[in-house]
Amino acid sequence: MRRHQLEHAIRTACQIIGAREVIVVGSQSILGTFTEEQLPAAATMSIEVDILPIADDNPETARLADLIEGVAGELSPFEQLHGFSLDGVDLETCVLPTGWRERLVKVQNANTAAPSGEPAVHRLVPRQGGPLRRETLRLAREGPELRCRLAAGRTDRHQHDHPTATSR
Repeated sequence: MRRHQLEHAIRTACQIIGAREVIVVGSQSILGTFTEEQLPAAATMSIEVDILPIADDNPETARLADLIEGVAGELSPFEQLHGFSLDGVDLETCVLPTGWRERLVKVQNANTAAPSGEPAVHRLVPRQGGPLRRETLRLAREGPELRCRLAAGRTDRHQHDHPTATSR
């Protein structure tokens, strides 16, 4: 996946649910901090983006996640047209580490425009124990311009919080 595809995914998710903000979790969230040129190819090979809608409670978050996935999920016309899909997740289907809100990275530009036409606010957080696994971190560390010691340390730091997820 490339940065412009991530921005397209943000725009699409916001338009589907009529929101200005979404959170991207998982392996492709790294594109909010680093460009695909800074990363090894293996770190950007995924063709899906995990999107966490922002809502007042988890049942509403789950409803919005289902809506995103129903419109632009795996095997959808959206995926067939654009070559990537959106995977809607909620707070029960994704494992977020302690302090994840403080680590959010804001991505906002014309390519992430929300339904109002204003640039959407997009926040990213790597998901420990999920698609951004030790293997992805190992591959990223091998990239010449990327220093992932902090990210690797975060993964190790959260093993005690989510032992089942981090052992996958």
